[in-house]
Amino acid sequence: EGHEYFNLRGISVSPDNTYAAFGTDTNKVTIFIPKRKSIKLPLMSKSDVAARLVDEVAKLLIKQKKK
Repeated sequence: EGHEYFNLRGISVSPDNTYAAFGTDTNKVTIFIPKRKSIKLPLMSKSDVAARLVDEVAKLLIKQKKK
């Protein structure tokens, strides 16, 4: 997947270019998290995408803190 190709160690987000556009309120993205399955989000508002991304980061921080 993309994050493995670029050797990223964090979360990366890839927009679906058929839906990614400036001047629109919606987006469709895939969230890539190392060592986990990618999360394909449906078409949703950009603020909902941001909230979901924050949720995923929070989950990782909680998991890391428990170690």
